[in-house]
Amino acid sequence: MTTENQQNNAQALLEKLRNQNRQTATVIIDDSFELIFHRDDAAFELLQNEITENNKIVPVKDYLMAIVEPSQRDILTEILKSQLLYAQIVEVVNNAFIPKIKVELKN
Repeated sequence: MTTENQQNNAQALLEKLRNQNRQTATVIIDDSFELIFHRDDAAFELLQNEITENNKIVPVKDYLMAIVEPSQRDILTEILKSQLLYAQIVEVVNNAFIPKIKVELKN
């Protein structure tokens, strides 16, 4: 593949990702609550930088609190009293915001 072809493919991929970019996601929890989350790339970067082997819960909580609709923070605070829910909620939210692309290792 030539350099020009690779550049064209990269530009096409970027355009595809832009078209898939969601700005909000509504998450339904246990058929009882609807929470609206807003995409925030800076908050996502901070999450990635803050998570460590021994510190996962606080960064995830801070991230979710930063991106939830401000009027729903109290509801989310109540839901997140069960630390077991953090991982489920953040996974659903991030799956809504992160575009899906095919990535594979070349042998």
